[in-house]
Amino acid sequence: MAKRLYNRTLLQIFFTLFFVTCIMFVFNFIVFNNSVLTINEQISQNNRLIARSIIQEFDRCFEEINTKIYDLNSLSEEIYNKFDQGIDIPSTRKIISTAQSLFTQSYVEGFIIFFDDSRLVLTERGTEDFRITFEKKYKNSKYPPEFWSSFAAMKHPPIVIPSEVYTDVSQPGISYERKLLSVIGNTQTKVTRLNIIVFINEKELQAPLDYTKRFFAWLDLQNRDYSKEIFTTNYDLIIEKSLEGTKIPYFDGFVGSYEPFFWQDSIDRFVDKNDITKNWIRLWKLHGSLNWFWKENQTTGAYSIVRSGKNSEPKGDNNELVIYPSKDKYDSSRKQPFVAYFDRLKNYLINGELLFLFTGYSFSDQHINELIFNCLRTNNRLYAIVLFYKDEEVENLHKTSSSYLNLSVFGPTKAIINGQLGEWEFNKNDLKPGEKIDNFWDETTNRFLLGDFRKLVEFLILSSGKEDAIEVIANGK
Repeated sequence: MAKRLYNRTLLQIFFTLFFVTCIMFVFNFIVFNNSVLTINEQISQNNRLIARSIIQEFDRCFEEINTKIYDLNSLSEEIYNKFDQGIDIPSTRKIISTAQSLFTQSYVEGFIIFFDDSRLVLTERGTEDFRITFEKKYKNSKYPPEFWSSFAAMKHPPIVIPSEVYTDVSQPGISYERKLLSVIGNTQTKVTRLNIIVFINEKELQAPLDYTKRFFAWLDLQNRDYSKEIFTTNYDLIIEKSLEGTKIPYFDGFVGSYEPFFWQDSIDRFVDKNDITKNWIRLWKLHGSLNWFWKENQTTGAYSIVRSGKNSEPKGDNNELVIYPSKDKYDSSRKQPFVAYFDRLKNYLINGELLFLFTGYSFSDQHINELIFNCLRTNNRLYAIVLFYKDEEVENLHKTSSSYLNLSVFGPTKAIINGQLGEWEFNKNDLKPGEKIDNFWDETTNRFLLGDFRKLVEFLILSSGKEDAIEVIANGK
């Protein structure tokens, strides 16, 4: 009897534990399932946001490139006819310089301009052989030279070719790959038979704001006894997004809240040490901005410049973006904001001892170039350093800058120092004990890395010794 009671008690304990285990399992499963669903929903939402951001960025890029192709097609027909009939040096220079001034975006890898059945192409590097360009600079088995020539023969509006890995073997002994999208368009007429291909670096196009945020976090921690000034020819909003994402105060020449307006006096004036805004970064957009608009006064017919916010733009059908004109279509009054920014750059460069760094600027704007070289001649206490992503840019600048000893230009394998163009020579024996080189030099390809903005940012941060403080600011904390 006692044994039977003992077994019954064990059985009751077993079923009780089993029942509790089942309840816990069901409860944990529900909690886990809800958690997984929540996480999946968050991931899906994040993916949707990322995808939407990429799509919006690509749409903006395509629209921008499409506009530039149209602008390039709008050059005088006489210029293209001269080049189509044979090598005409003035026409060739005009086409290349115009294309360089149009395709200045950081995500543009390069451009190719050619006519149907032509054996020559125009690129940012000059005149090249059609086949060699696609076999050396843009080598891809799926898209050989024959593909581009036959595809271009079909007249069509600008079309996007999906991204592919292209290999660059144009430099002896050096080979590197990058994933590129391409936009190909032509005039859709038989007048000029002109074709334009723009290669877009997919990595640059989708690049997040991390590096620009970290750069401005580094800049904000530098000496605060003077204002830091940024001059840019880019008219996108990457800098503004980065500065506001890191809560770093800046000023761009606009005042007001409801509809900020351009105030020229703020550009003409330099702040003194007692000014509360002396530590603010000054952002001067030399070519205008995608959120600046000309606004016409309906009573007087005069124009003023206003800045739109994130989700707004001035109402009215006649509002026009304030972008530096590639053609002489503006009268003197509407060129005034750009003149004010150029004057600010000039006054900044001639104002005493200064180290001025150029990164991402291709020297394709002749007006700005003339201003820079005049300041280098006038102010012998001004020293300029130019960082280029491509060696071709170094070679092109050397043609006009060899007489300036206060200008140094650094490219991946070539440099200009004291007016002399040469190739980098790296000797490990020159290093200090424990000194690292991988943040500015690639031993595998023997290339100088700081022409890449991301590598430059990493170099500046590591050299500062303030990595932790910079990361805190960059994350907006």
